[in-house]
Amino acid sequence: MSVTVLGTGVSSGIVIARVRLESALAARTANFGAALAPAQERDRLDHAIRQVVASFQAADQHARAWPLEVRAIVDGHRHILEDEAFAEPIRSLIGARQCTAEEALLTHEEEVLDALEQIDDPYLAARRDDLESLFGKVLTMLSTQRDTGADASPAQETGDLAAYVLVCADPAPTDLLLPRSGTLTGLISERGGQLSHTTIVARSLGLPYVAGLADATCTLQPDQLVIVDGASGLVITDPDPHALVTYRERQQLEQRRKRSLQSAPALAGPVATRDRIAVEIMSNVRGPGDLTASRRLQVDGVGLYRTEFLYANRDDLPSEEEHYNSYRLLVQGMGGSTVTIRTLDACAGPQLRSLSKHLPRTSQPALGLRAIRLCLQHPELFAPQIRALLRAARHGPLRILLPMIATPAELRAALAFIDDCREALDREGVTHEQDVPVGVMIEVPAAAMCARTLAREAAFLSIGTNDLIQYTLAIDRDDDAVQSLYEPAHPAVLRLIRDTLAAGAAVGTPVALCGEMAGDPRFTRLLLGLGLTHFSMSPTAIPEVKCIVAETNVTQVRAQAQAIAECDCPEESQHLLAVLNAD
Repeated sequence: MSVTVLGTGVSSGIVIARVRLESALAARTANFGAALAPAQERDRLDHAIRQVVASFQAADQHARAWPLEVRAIVDGHRHILEDEAFAEPIRSLIGARQCTAEEALLTHEEEVLDALEQIDDPYLAARRDDLESLFGKVLTMLSTQRDTGADASPAQETGDLAAYVLVCADPAPTDLLLPRSGTLTGLISERGGQLSHTTIVARSLGLPYVAGLADATCTLQPDQLVIVDGASGLVITDPDPHALVTYRERQQLEQRRKRSLQSAPALAGPVATRDRIAVEIMSNVRGPGDLTASRRLQVDGVGLYRTEFLYANRDDLPSEEEHYNSYRLLVQGMGGSTVTIRTLDACAGPQLRSLSKHLPRTSQPALGLRAIRLCLQHPELFAPQIRALLRAARHGPLRILLPMIATPAELRAALAFIDDCREALDREGVTHEQDVPVGVMIEVPAAAMCARTLAREAAFLSIGTNDLIQYTLAIDRDDDAVQSLYEPAHPAVLRLIRDTLAAGAAVGTPVALCGEMAGDPRFTRLLLGLGLTHFSMSPTAIPEVKCIVAETNVTQVRAQAQAIAECDCPEESQHLLAVLNAD
């Protein structure tokens, strides 16, 4: 019997395929059989670890197209597996208990995760998730070896070559990136949210994804036919003939629409609305793949370049020369288009061990010492980055973007620090650009409320909606329990965006929006109506957003957009937004 269930749609698209449950789920409850000799079980364990490492290395061949933070996660996972400290306790248990490699791994996993569970430390909590994912991958490889003979490779998992929808409890980005048999066409998970790394990867790969589907790993069965609608969050199990016909037609229509977007006239160069308002479309660049796509799409520049990857998976801090060479290559790669580089914004995490001495372990890392607060308190972190940015600006138009500014005093302190770095370079005779525009991220409600003052003192503003929504609505964007409350169209959020745009316009300071909201086509007409003319988004979102911009008459939607921002409740704003997009 067909059943329709509702989760949270986090990556749009429609897929009709059969279920494949995450392999580690079955492996954890499998009958492991009789143990071989300890030496043989240790060999099985070592072989499985090597195979998982090999799968990471195979996936790394495609890493140029991944977000930089995801590449850092994959690299970090590989280093954990290559460290003898991961395998040695499991080998010891095999000998002490005369058990299978699987049983020893599960025993050690339980001990490690239980120990970490007792420690109230976000850094170690993040490491707990990494370790649980890796234990699962090694266990899956052990199970695969037992089922298929000794030499199963990462690309030879059991299962046919057909398309499938992966069903997981809490998928990691690597679950989407590692080689498998068959074709991964969609994703369903019990946990996860709109801004998780896995969601970002799913969107970049064009995978329909429904998250927050409770008990999905228990209620969905292997090889069960499902329809996944990543836009609405619907999952239909065992669809009847009518549903299959309807969704196949919608799927074909969506595929034709995507093909037409790739050749749409609006993609060729600058874009303007129907009433001839020029709109700047920039890209958020996370890696070389994004840079290539940005050039192909003829974007107006890079609106956000994250620098945290330079600190990832290393014990030492990046030098000024490393910063400089990275920024220089980016500026040169954009061939004269403006590049906006955000200074360090990092919270404690296992991929950022180079910053462990500077990032205090706290139960609230999003509210703690991070971003501009961290840099102003630790000039030894800030100075190499600022000096490198000033030097790299010689090679093309570059702007500096300061994250998490909350008060004008913080902006003034940062500007004074930048002046000091400029004077130091002058004294040392180091060639650099004297006049580099410095902007402010508006991602703290206090900054939005002080936007007019900030706009007078900064060269530009850039609204970071990911954090602005989180802080305005008091919702931890990584907490699955409150994902349903994460609402970009909440009137409070929209008023902060509207008022920031008005503050910039009042003093002639440009205002961009670079959060995920900028690339979500549901909000394009709304943002245009609120006065936004500078968008920055993932390259994958650019074709559709450009076409919507070209089809929109801002004069006609302005009143509707203002009415949505003045709503009394989110439900009303969502209804009026649907009306706006339907017109």
